[in-house]
Amino acid sequence: MGDLIHEYRWLPELNGRGSWQPEGSIPTIAVRLTTVLHSQPVISERRLDWQYRSEYIVSRSSRYPGDADIEPAWANEAFVDDDALGDSPGPASKSGRSDRLVGYSRTARMVIVVVYLRDELIGVNAWKANETQTRRYWEDQR
Repeated sequence: MGDLIHEYRWLPELNGRGSWQPEGSIPTIAVRLTTVLHSQPVISERRLDWQYRSEYIVSRSSRYPGDADIEPAWANEAFVDDDALGDSPGPASKSGRSDRLVGYSRTARMVIVVVYLRDELIGVNAWKANETQTRRYWEDQR
């Protein structure tokens, strides 16, 4: 059986971090493909583009003392949570273009609210869910 060869390139992000992405992928809608031999399924993962708002969500505690700063990776985990609760459009959306979801980040070990532009998959805001949102999330898991 022949070898599978995938070419990846490093895509830096504004915060100095980056990730390896398949050659030719579109940076704003990064897709991670894992190919496994022996008829295993191909797994794909969507994520939001946080290049415009990552500094905003990682510095939330400076604007709201006592609130948690949210890493973009945590917000992406909540975004791809299969059990996330969503509102489309988001309740505070003035344009109707943004959605809000409540999902869980395993890395952060918290329920996170994520606001994003639906068509462009651009992250707008993220914060730790309040008690009511967290309760609704866990009640829906039963």
